[in-house]
Amino acid sequence: MEQSRIIDIQTAPLSKNNFNNPALLRDIPFDKMYQAARKEASRKKPAFFLHKYFSRRITSNFRMMLLGSLLPYEADIWDYFYRSFENEKLEDLVVLDPFMGGGTTIFESLRFNTKTIGCDLQPLSKFISSALVKDMDIDIVNEAKQTLEKGIAPQIMHYYKTCCPICQKKADIIYTFHVKKVAADGSCKEHKLFSSFVLALKKDEFTLICPACGEVYKHDFKKNGPAVCKCGYKIVSPQAGFVKHGVFKCEKCGEKHTISEFDSTTGYPFLTNIIAIEYYCPHCGSHDYKRIDDSDQALYDEACNEFDRIGSSLPIPLQEIPRGYNTNQILNHGYKKFSDLFNKRQLLCLGMLLNKINQIDNKNAQFWLHLAFSGMLEMNNMFCRYQANACKLTNIFFNHAYVPINMPVENCVWGTKLGTGSFLKTLEKIIRGKKFCTEIYDISTINKNGNAVAVKNFSGEKVAAMPVEDWDSTDATHPLLKCVDSRHLDFLPDSSVDLVLTDPPYGANVMYSELIDFFHVWNYNSTLASELGFAKPLSPKEPEIIVNSVRGQTQKDYEKGLVSVFSECNKKLKSNGFLIFSFHDKNIESWLSILNSIDQSNYSLIKTYPLHAEARTGAHTSNKNSIALDIMLICRKQNNVHMIELNEKVHKEIIKTSYMETESIISRLLNVNAEITVPDIENIFISQYFSIATGKGISYKSLISDGLDDLLICTGGLKDYFSKYNISERRIGWWSELYKKKWEL
Repeated sequence: MEQSRIIDIQTAPLSKNNFNNPALLRDIPFDKMYQAARKEASRKKPAFFLHKYFSRRITSNFRMMLLGSLLPYEADIWDYFYRSFENEKLEDLVVLDPFMGGGTTIFESLRFNTKTIGCDLQPLSKFISSALVKDMDIDIVNEAKQTLEKGIAPQIMHYYKTCCPICQKKADIIYTFHVKKVAADGSCKEHKLFSSFVLALKKDEFTLICPACGEVYKHDFKKNGPAVCKCGYKIVSPQAGFVKHGVFKCEKCGEKHTISEFDSTTGYPFLTNIIAIEYYCPHCGSHDYKRIDDSDQALYDEACNEFDRIGSSLPIPLQEIPRGYNTNQILNHGYKKFSDLFNKRQLLCLGMLLNKINQIDNKNAQFWLHLAFSGMLEMNNMFCRYQANACKLTNIFFNHAYVPINMPVENCVWGTKLGTGSFLKTLEKIIRGKKFCTEIYDISTINKNGNAVAVKNFSGEKVAAMPVEDWDSTDATHPLLKCVDSRHLDFLPDSSVDLVLTDPPYGANVMYSELIDFFHVWNYNSTLASELGFAKPLSPKEPEIIVNSVRGQTQKDYEKGLVSVFSECNKKLKSNGFLIFSFHDKNIESWLSILNSIDQSNYSLIKTYPLHAEARTGAHTSNKNSIALDIMLICRKQNNVHMIELNEKVHKEIIKTSYMETESIISRLLNVNAEITVPDIENIFISQYFSIATGKGISYKSLISDGLDDLLICTGGLKDYFSKYNISERRIGWWSELYKKKWEL
């Protein structure tokens, strides 16, 4: 990434006095911002790597919303986006985020020196957001790290050593490859559930594991055809394996089972075999893959035996896994406790490490070490897999779910020179993130040889604040961060907030509490647990605003929860205040819930903009028929605005205008090579329809009661957009699905 520094030579006319008629009511340069946001999505700013949080939004989008709120109507937001606001004094501007999540709003607001409030039901949210804005004394953290290096690192690393095949000296284990095994019913004694025989791929050279003898060797299929091990076992192609599409077939006895059948009969704990090791030798510099030998197995067994001996005295999670939409994915596979998601060597080393962190005297240093410990968990469990073509480890929540895998990969808990996700690497990542907070940059793009190249634009702004928990102590350097249910904001005075900027949960998209429990159960064992909010064994479930069929939380419950939060925010908003939030859902029911929540909470939807969504790297976002864009909804207090009823003439005009605006938006996005899917077009259209209608004073109730049927019918015309812009229609969108269902077509 190239670097540049933009020097601000003009002071932007930022003021909350512009709220009456701000720039965002005229236009948001979403097209110009798209490429920069896409670059940010693929390589998030270092501060947002402090700890995993789910569905973090793009920070630049929220900066744009803040600027759009504070600039006068005639201002071009793009002219100001990369300017420095380090000297701005906006302490009288109060920004509230009732769904704080990973702290995006908090961070971006503090860059403008605003009075900032963040609330979230989840203690993990407060933990991460506090870390995001707090100042770090790196010297104190490094001193505490050295204590761990002397006290516990040698004990952990003892279990992650192997014999270097080149120089025969002790090498560091980076990753350990496992394969699940189950008892067999037929002539075979057991089955090893090999999904693939490929360990790694570099260019055209595959590193293979022989399932017959365990040999690890290199092979070029493109050049040499099928691979034949020295034992005679033939691997026909890189796609070969015993498990395909969730079904195992034994090539010896012919026995055939689904993996779920194995799970229901075998139950946990699954046994695994160590099959290979990726190592790095600090003596000769060798870095490669090797088959295991007797000493490797003996060392693993030693760790397991040590855990059996002292495990009961270690701070490891004992909580049972509660039933839920995501957690049923592992309960149905035989897992019962959160500790079952780790092998014994991991539990031993993680438990010993946490025990030592709990003994650190300096509470400030302990905070950061504990953050690193919590963050590393996603890469230190038996749900991590190895991306052979990239030669890297993938975390447990690659697709926002618990997905049991047949060939898990075990990380080195403490860490080596190479690899990722260890305690050392996570702590280094946190330190880089905190350095970013004192050297903040935004990402723009320049054209270089026909390609968009990312450029760092340093702002000179800093975020180094001290969170507080009461309103009277809150100012530009003391954000108010609370772990509370945002239905109840009694600690805030009424009419004290200028702007509500947030990213609410989207129906059934992400089961936050069920996924957060993975971290929560370990944080519960910290000596800082009460201070950090992890006082209860599991994360809060009942108050969560979400759709979860397993826990009995319906769409109506979701809508009711949003109405409660939005209504409470309305009480805290000043008369000219805004509610601005992002929305990301292709489900019509969620759309109607959102729109009804806006109406029931006494807001008017006045403007909508499409913006680049989160990074599309996981399975949950990589499908071409998933949503690539967020819709940002701009709402204002109704303040007794007189609403009119819908009539046929006005409705036709609204429909026509919605088509025209949708076409204009798509054209602007395609001009910057934006990725647009069918659901994106549907979302853009419906958001335009409702914002245009309410802008004309049409009530939401009137639109639903009198206009929905015509709206559903006219959405058939969106197919013209699909053909015109050559956008793939591999999956019919939800509007078409609803249309078919309604008319039984």
